[in-house]
Amino acid sequence: MSEVMMGYGAVAEVEEFDEEFVREKLRELLGKALLHRYDFRGLEATRDKVMWELINVKANYQRYGEVYVELTNKAEVGVEKACRVSKKVIEEALEHFEELKIWRTGRTQWKVKLPGKKWRLYIHRTPAGYWVVEVVLLLKIAKLRLPDVLRLPPELLVAAQEGWVLGDASYIADCEEAIMGTSQTWQAVSFPGFWPGKEVVLYVRGIAINEKRHVSIMWQVRVKGVRNAPKVWALKKEEKRKIAIAEIEEANKGNIDEQRALRIALYYAADGKYSQNSTARVLLFAVGKEQNWVRTEGSVRIARLLYEKAPQLLEYMAASGCKKAMFLARLALIGPRKLCMSYQRLGLYAPVAGALLNLVMVAVGDEYAYIYARIPVSNAPPGWYERAVKEGWTVNVVRSGETPYYEIPQDSLFERAAEDSELWEALYAFAKAKAEVKPAAKKLVEELLKIRPAGARN
Repeated sequence: MSEVMMGYGAVAEVEEFDEEFVREKLRELLGKALLHRYDFRGLEATRDKVMWELINVKANYQRYGEVYVELTNKAEVGVEKACRVSKKVIEEALEHFEELKIWRTGRTQWKVKLPGKKWRLYIHRTPAGYWVVEVVLLLKIAKLRLPDVLRLPPELLVAAQEGWVLGDASYIADCEEAIMGTSQTWQAVSFPGFWPGKEVVLYVRGIAINEKRHVSIMWQVRVKGVRNAPKVWALKKEEKRKIAIAEIEEANKGNIDEQRALRIALYYAADGKYSQNSTARVLLFAVGKEQNWVRTEGSVRIARLLYEKAPQLLEYMAASGCKKAMFLARLALIGPRKLCMSYQRLGLYAPVAGALLNLVMVAVGDEYAYIYARIPVSNAPPGWYERAVKEGWTVNVVRSGETPYYEIPQDSLFERAAEDSELWEALYAFAKAKAEVKPAAKKLVEELLKIRPAGARN
């Protein structure tokens, strides 16, 4: 460790990494980005994943009009360009690796340049101890004004915006701008809808190569002309964390009105913690280094208020692919739900939002298989899609030949099956029957047995 002088004579300890070590770490991560392995998602795989997310969002956003479709179209173009440019930068950096200039710009951050080139890279070590390389692009990909599809009263819209600001967004009072940076596609395409009529500019800020996980697309959204914002929006991050903790504490005391429900719900969607297989009925947050949560009764109350007073907001966020919005929708509907159907029919169909969907299994060799449920769009009961989204299902719109289908992927089916014995029985009967002829389906049977809910028959 060494010491460096900070402002006002303060001294901070800096962990020493010599240039050779940083160079080798840079070479390792740049090379990693161009590959795709079972334990690491590379640049091209990330591009494909984000493009599929945007395709699904675009299908869902059709109902909101041309401007929302245009937003997703431009986001697709931006992702393609960002990945293409990033690949070229990475290849150039590796080809001329010995010519790269590296210098320290922070405690654990270094800037990287190739003489004669305009691009730049940054490599830094996170507080958790792993390394990240950023390819800085700042590609401006969309500038537009969106119509109001949330149709919230002014006080509830401000409460929802404040939830974002307590989480991933920030507000710069001098510039009258709300800014959000994120690596989550759903946030990049849904955040603009919370600022109807304002000028919204969408950027791809760059790509990040995360040592322990995958390559990420880094988005930035800027909303201009945000005037008369509450003073708390411009507070420093630490002060906003205190406000967030106070909101959670009030909710746990039972003090939940519509505005607090909106603030906490959006704060949870933007910055909460979500486990795909969790059956806990709480809203969990990591505020700074501490874990906080709204207890079950408060979480259900928040979800129900949101479902009753602003169902269109839940629907909009679910349409953008926000899994935490789907979780909130499920919380709002906690209670006994039984569908009238004979047990004999289970094993061919899955009960989803009051309709029976065909179960389909796809096997990849003898090692892997997955299940999904689908129904032709033309066969779905009136209002089924809206109901399914409100109940928290992941609903994709796909095509098979000329026929469009609503499709429920396996993760959504299994997540609900862990709590719904009737659905679990349907999936288990289907997987067990398939396992008799397809060895790959045996793993599905094992996975289902691990999440078997109380009262389910096998």
